[in-house]
Amino acid sequence: MTDGPILVTGAGGFVCSEIALALARVGQDVVAVDQAFDAETAARLAGVRRVEGPLEEILPELANLSLSAVIHGAAITASPERLRMSKAAHIRRNMELLTGALDVAQRAGATRFLFLSSMGVFEPQDGPIQVGRFTEATQPSAACTYAAAKSAGELLAVAAAEPGFATLSLRLGNIFGPHEAVRETRQHLCLVQRMLAETQATGVITVQTPEANREWSWLPDLADGIAGLMAHFPVSGPTVLHAGTPCADRYGHRSRHCRPSAGHADPPSAAAAPADPAADGQRSSECLSNDKLDQHGSCSGSAYPGRGDLMTPLRLIIVGLGARARTWLQVVGDNPDIEIVALCDPDPNARSRAADQSPDVPIGEALDDVIGTDADAVLLCTPPSGREAQIAACCSYGLAILAEKPLSDDVATAARFVEMAEAASVPLVVGLNFRYLGVTQAMRRLLTEGAIGKPEFGRFIYERWRDGTQDWLNSYPLTMDHPMLWEQSIHHFDLMRYVYGTEPVSIQAHTFNPSWTMYQGDTNVSALIAFENGMTVNYQGTWQSGHEPMNFNWRTDGSEGIVVQREMFGDLAFARRMEPDLTPIPLPNHTPWISDATALFASFVATCRGTAPPECTGRDHLQSLFMLQACILASDRRAAVEIEEVRTDATARA
Repeated sequence: MTDGPILVTGAGGFVCSEIALALARVGQDVVAVDQAFDAETAARLAGVRRVEGPLEEILPELANLSLSAVIHGAAITASPERLRMSKAAHIRRNMELLTGALDVAQRAGATRFLFLSSMGVFEPQDGPIQVGRFTEATQPSAACTYAAAKSAGELLAVAAAEPGFATLSLRLGNIFGPHEAVRETRQHLCLVQRMLAETQATGVITVQTPEANREWSWLPDLADGIAGLMAHFPVSGPTVLHAGTPCADRYGHRSRHCRPSAGHADPPSAAAAPADPAADGQRSSECLSNDKLDQHGSCSGSAYPGRGDLMTPLRLIIVGLGARARTWLQVVGDNPDIEIVALCDPDPNARSRAADQSPDVPIGEALDDVIGTDADAVLLCTPPSGREAQIAACCSYGLAILAEKPLSDDVATAARFVEMAEAASVPLVVGLNFRYLGVTQAMRRLLTEGAIGKPEFGRFIYERWRDGTQDWLNSYPLTMDHPMLWEQSIHHFDLMRYVYGTEPVSIQAHTFNPSWTMYQGDTNVSALIAFENGMTVNYQGTWQSGHEPMNFNWRTDGSEGIVVQREMFGDLAFARRMEPDLTPIPLPNHTPWISDATALFASFVATCRGTAPPECTGRDHLQSLFMLQACILASDRRAAVEIEEVRTDATARA
């Protein structure tokens, strides 16, 4: 197409990665840029130059390239509430991405700049409209942070144009296609993919807005069109173009959930809807057309009350009624979308208390006693040992699983549980609730946004006097091997991986018990952990501290400053290198143990509904368990242990 390469930002996402491939197919040299490329996307982009890292850092470096054009698609689409940032910060972040890309384009000699905007700039009442459709003449008025950033971006693109540097904004509408996945800045799947996920899980499709008209673009076709546009880029004329002309009434006039109609009570087979949009894109698109919906809002009469039906409460069995279950019963009880259909516990006293509190709920000694209950999911509040029969029963009955951490007290057994769930297509989520703390989200955001430059080393201290004989605590850790590692450090290792966005490589560790301990296994852990991205963390944890209250301090040092968390549930601050005082970070209100568990449970429910992919999966949890096992081995050997050794051994024994 042209001599110089085209820079594509946001190329780690499913839309811009397809655009990069479309350009490459017509012989265009492409530089694909994003903060991260997952393994699948990196494999698809083999042969395309990729640059990975924080965009605010790598974009200025790309000004040395002789670019012919820039396609700017990088954006934060997840809501500020979901990302736990202010609206102003959300807008600022998107504006900085755009202005940085514009600056690089001009400094690198590009002559064309395409800004990927969105049809989300419109509200239903916007006008003028032509034949019931929004066009380039329609004046947008949407004011959410994402829409505002897109509208402002269109104006900035126009303002940046000058002789020899043409700019254009292209508003994209509803898009579906292969390789779509959730990422941090885009935490949802499109409606088509959610419908496909639902039909794969349940054999049905739930239509929530049957009157709505939606126009959908098949991504590979759209990407080819954008490649053609770059070859014949307009240097004059409209400053904004539409990739399609969306229906002005696409939101519909009312929302209605699906119920089974007479003659449609039985679900069809999963083959009734295409399993892969790439295999049958036209069929998937037609299923969303208004004239394909019957009078009950069903697609081919397929909707019926079940796990995917949003009008039916999610039916939950809770297994284990001990100390941890008390928190879960409060969280579940506060969720109007949940119906507890059975409880079970081997302790007759626990069953008696539960019968007094929930007289209308069936209660059994074991899961097998109540597994016949019409349920959708199981919450395992049980000790990590002895879950084999419970996991097997859930997989056999196709019940989604939320299990308290750790998944097992044996790494190979945990790996086997993960394989069982994956083979049965059963969601398996582990209760790593500390990920959902406001302080955790804020710290992760600070590091991602480069507030302290590149983080390279950290110190994580957790020193606590835990009296394991208190009746509000689970008692089984008193007799565990390595209770600190299995019950507490597992949280900390998960937080390190989650906040730093990297995986461990090797660990040196020493575990031991003080003379005054009440625990059978080691309660002290000292570890030096090396991560793939170059991070090194010095970890110190104990349950048998010589002083109460708890001493919590997690400090991360970067090339330009530090971030420090000084309380387990809050007190986050940061400072640049030469700043004498730390700057506190505002955090949302939080109820310890409740707010984080509530957010985790909401994510699990969304997974069961088929409206969101699972977070804190069993497969992801294994990576933290490998760290734990490496600590045990390193302490026994008095030598560093490679994580790959643990992974290989656990997989072989699973």
